[in-house]
Amino acid sequence: MEEVVLCGVYARDKTRDVSSDITKEVRDFANTILKTITGWMSASTYLTGITRLLDHSDSHVKRKVLVG
Repeated sequence: MEEVVLCGVYARDKTRDVSSDITKEVRDFANTILKTITGWMSASTYLTGITRLLDHSDSHVKRKVLVG
């Protein structure tokens, strides 16, 4: 779950020379994967994953977890 969130967060990084169409496609794909993964998880596993993401050192990851 962490890797998918990081993929979505870092796809928005403006320092990379990637077109906005590709960035949007990567974010949409990461969101689709996240929805699928979280649908398969039990509640305790989901909450454990969210807790680990909230403890992440990157503030962008924390914001993605809280805002969506």
